[in-house]
Amino acid sequence: MLKYLHSKQKITPRFRVAPRRAAWRVAWLMCVMMTLVNMRIASGQAVSPVPPVPATQSLPDNFSTTPAVGAPIGLDPDKAITQYSQDNWRTEHGLPQNTVMSILATRDGYIWLGTYEGLARFDGIKFKLFDKASVRELKNSSVLALAESRDSTLWIGTNGGGVTAYKAGKFTTYTVKEGLANDFIKSITEDREGNIWIGTNRGLSKFKAGKFTNYTTEQGLAHNVVRAIRQSADGAIWIGTNGGGLSRFKEDKFTTYTTKDSLPSNFIFSLCTARDGTLWIGTNGDGLCQYKDGVFKTYKVSDGLPNPIILSLFEDRYQTLWIGTYGGGLARWRNGKIERYSAKQGLPNDFVRAIHEDREGSLWIGTAGGGLGRLKMGKFVTHTSKEGLSSDFTRTLIETRDSALWIGTADGGLNRIAPDGGITFFSEANGLPDKLVQSLAQDTSGAVWVGTSRGAARIKEGKVKVFTESKGPTGGLTGNRISSMCSDGAGGMWIGIVGGGLCHVAADETITTYTDKNGLPSNLVLTVFRSRSGAVWIGMDGCGLVKFEHGKFTPCTKQDGLASDIVFCVYEDTSGTLWIGTSGGGLSRMKQGKFESLTSTEGLFEDTVFNILEDDDGWLWLSGNKGITRLNKKNISDFLEKKIPALTPIQYGMSDGMKSSECSAVSQPSSFRRKDGSLWFSTTKGLVAINPRQILRNDVVPLIVIEDVRAEGQSLLASGAAKLKPGTERFEVQYAGLSLYAPEKVRFRYKLDGFDKKWIDGGKRREAFYTNLPPGIYTFRVMACNSDGVWNESGASLRIELEPYFYQTATFYLGAAMLLVFGGVGLYRFRMKQVSEREAELLAEVELRTKDLRLQQAETESALTAAQAAREDAERQKTSADHQRREAERQRESAQSAGALKSELLSMAAHDLKNPLQTVMGFASLTNESVPEDSLVATYARHIFDASRRMVDLIESLLRTAALDTGNLELHKSAVDISRLVLSVITFNQPQAERKGQEIVAHLEPDCTVTGDEERLHEVVDNLIGNAIKYSPLGKKIFVAVRKAAPDMAATGVAADGNGSHGEKSVVIEVRDEGQGLTEMDKAKLFGRFQRLSAKPTGGESSTGLGLAIVKQLIELHGGSVSAESGGQGQGSRFIVRLPVQSENKQSENGAVINATVIRN
Repeated sequence: MLKYLHSKQKITPRFRVAPRRAAWRVAWLMCVMMTLVNMRIASGQAVSPVPPVPATQSLPDNFSTTPAVGAPIGLDPDKAITQYSQDNWRTEHGLPQNTVMSILATRDGYIWLGTYEGLARFDGIKFKLFDKASVRELKNSSVLALAESRDSTLWIGTNGGGVTAYKAGKFTTYTVKEGLANDFIKSITEDREGNIWIGTNRGLSKFKAGKFTNYTTEQGLAHNVVRAIRQSADGAIWIGTNGGGLSRFKEDKFTTYTTKDSLPSNFIFSLCTARDGTLWIGTNGDGLCQYKDGVFKTYKVSDGLPNPIILSLFEDRYQTLWIGTYGGGLARWRNGKIERYSAKQGLPNDFVRAIHEDREGSLWIGTAGGGLGRLKMGKFVTHTSKEGLSSDFTRTLIETRDSALWIGTADGGLNRIAPDGGITFFSEANGLPDKLVQSLAQDTSGAVWVGTSRGAARIKEGKVKVFTESKGPTGGLTGNRISSMCSDGAGGMWIGIVGGGLCHVAADETITTYTDKNGLPSNLVLTVFRSRSGAVWIGMDGCGLVKFEHGKFTPCTKQDGLASDIVFCVYEDTSGTLWIGTSGGGLSRMKQGKFESLTSTEGLFEDTVFNILEDDDGWLWLSGNKGITRLNKKNISDFLEKKIPALTPIQYGMSDGMKSSECSAVSQPSSFRRKDGSLWFSTTKGLVAINPRQILRNDVVPLIVIEDVRAEGQSLLASGAAKLKPGTERFEVQYAGLSLYAPEKVRFRYKLDGFDKKWIDGGKRREAFYTNLPPGIYTFRVMACNSDGVWNESGASLRIELEPYFYQTATFYLGAAMLLVFGGVGLYRFRMKQVSEREAELLAEVELRTKDLRLQQAETESALTAAQAAREDAERQKTSADHQRREAERQRESAQSAGALKSELLSMAAHDLKNPLQTVMGFASLTNESVPEDSLVATYARHIFDASRRMVDLIESLLRTAALDTGNLELHKSAVDISRLVLSVITFNQPQAERKGQEIVAHLEPDCTVTGDEERLHEVVDNLIGNAIKYSPLGKKIFVAVRKAAPDMAATGVAADGNGSHGEKSVVIEVRDEGQGLTEMDKAKLFGRFQRLSAKPTGGESSTGLGLAIVKQLIELHGGSVSAESGGQGQGSRFIVRLPVQSENKQSENGAVINATVIRN
């Protein structure tokens, strides 16, 4: 059996309009919609020469060999400054000028920079410049001071152009004309009461409630040149002056402090009020002064300051004081200790003019001539020559059993960091063959093996023994360029040599060599690895992976499924699975003898893997040319088994604290897991380390700003909304996700309400493009997440209005629709009035003629009775009567012609109304699409569409009836397979039955072919099945059958007429329901036109009252009959159609019985 499955759906009641009132209801809805539319509201430090014997030194007190843990955002004071991640920007990166005089992180997430060439706003990706050329309100482009008030106003102090306030896109400038003391601004701050204090070259100004109050030496100010202003915890305003010392302003009174009060200098450059109540004072040449509890204490160069001229001061969230000096770089003061950081260590230059901390804890540094710098905590801790290593270019590392860390470098020999932090250097002077160390390993005796480009060395109990290539007959290595080494588990060592194959040095120093002469596929060995089973795996340069076990070499190449024939590393995980890192082929997994590979095509960030580590949580860490990739093994397995559609790797690079993203290659091991679980990687710029269990996470939610809306090259954003002119075909929305920690990793999702159905993944793109949108009001929404996946789901939104042309407005559509509706209704009424008047005239004429005829007949009969004897007179009267009868016949024919004319006029009227109604339907559909789906206008538009559609259906029925009445319906007869036709009708009506939860059970016999018009027969069956669905209660069954009937089969049911084809073979179509049944009165008027029966539609459907009348006429045209029977109300009903069959030789050869059932879920 064929089964059609469906789910129950709730039936939404349709808006029902009686056919006679449909046009008026449509017009009324149009009026309501018009009213609603009109009411709408728019709405490195160098290391000293290596001594001839191993030299031991201690690391700095704050040098950390422990990777960064999950510390809060901010600069961890326990780390060395050099271990922070640093970024620098200059003019070549977009900075307007390389001298940054002031820095401010505002509440909206931006960094603002004051330079000599204008004000720059930085979102982490790009700089936006504001200068006097682009902002006419700015009177000078040299910006020296910045501050933000509590109402989010940005205050901009210029060098000769006064002070400018910027808020909500508007600039307002104040100069001496508005009451400012002077136009040369040195400093700005806001006090707790919201007053703005401005330091100028000619006094101090206070801005309050739109007015300036000025203070000079006449009011008690120490000096008129004010360079720094700060407010202390007690509410006092502290003013640093250029030559007059320090002023304190409280309760409208100035108190002055000078060198006479132990202040080291009267020339003050900078001030900082600390959380513990300390006032820090930066002087011009006399060092740093601390004022606390009424006592001044001075720190000079002899106390560790890099320079006595203090240009800037800032206290961060850890209460660490940062000191910017003139020529001495940056200094950090904490707990009485001062640490320096200069250009030699990475600072842009040593003249630090401004320091500021952003909301994520990064420290921004403005320099004079060096551009902009930033220090931040990285996920990785770095170890370079600045922290004591002999070289930045590290190649290989291991941790020995005594917990010491051994590091081989490219040009600085070998380093050993003891558990206590002491560091020892080994070089050629200490017995190493070369300063280029490419491989490290420890054997079971505890000896450390060092592979160099000039042979191998074994360090044991302080003694160094070298193994090199032997040119003579005595045993030696087959080459000196050591690429990899691994312990044999028995005191010996396996050594891989580039160009020399494989060597084994036993515990007794016996050397066995393996080359292409005795089984090795090639002498180019890149890596050697010994698995737990004892097998030795050899990675080759061009010959794939080779397994050496029981004296036999077994190669595995690309032909065996390996990703590449260049193998850099081999790793065995806890389950015994081998992971192979290749060059150009990504990562291969060898499990149960089968290779499976992952490349950049499958989601890796690159196709080169230098080394592989695994943490305790099942994550693989891959080092490569472009950084370090973290991959979960379960995620890999699920992807390879096609359980998930994509890999989800995590990439780490310079934004995560690495000094270089390029890890070391052709060195083994180039990464190492220490006993504490931390992972260490060698790079071209030092070692990096991370604790995978405590990875630093940025939990600061990114702020989102919609920066602009642009169309046709113009900015349209104004007053929080954007209006696009009519005909705009393309526009773009520009936005920013303000997470400055790693801005290049910020990702976005956006959606245009009213157009986009779902959120769009914008990736890292910071603009959204839209084309060819219909006019309307939209809302653009955008969300962002930072580099650690922390989403700002509230996001930002912007109202965008695309204005329509007049002919695109809902008002125009509704007006046009109303015009058509009223015009159509008027035409219809006019035509119907004409028909009625003509009909009345014809009826009156027939009545008059009939009356005359009756009078004449009466007279004739009287004459015949009176003059029966006069035959001639009787004959004459008879002739006259015949003439009158013929005249009456002519009058009857005229009446029939009038009836035919009425039908013809009705048909013409229906045609004339049909086209306007279809136009109404079109305009209603356009209106529905042009307004929000849930609006009242859209609801009324749908009602108009439904009402118009039902009127069109009624007109179609009227037209068909008229065609039948006038005999103008032509049948196009052919052989019709009734079973197949009925099945197609069932399929067509299936969705309606599904919506009402009804079940259609069909039994369709084969070879039921008749001669007829297939389209008209389809209409007959569709009427009968559609009526059964319409009048049957929800959840009931409908039975449909097609069979052949013998000639003597008795007719049953209420026939539409007395005729039929029961004397010959026929095809019977039977439709039976479990519905409301038929009363005797229903049976009497069943097949008449416009009859209303006792049964009502159960799903709110409409009925024209013409369906069964059309069925009757069409079946009779085919020479058949239709009848109905019912046991009464509530007993259901059965309709039977009989059609004469086609001759036997034309019967279908398909003899399969079709049983079809529509089943409710």
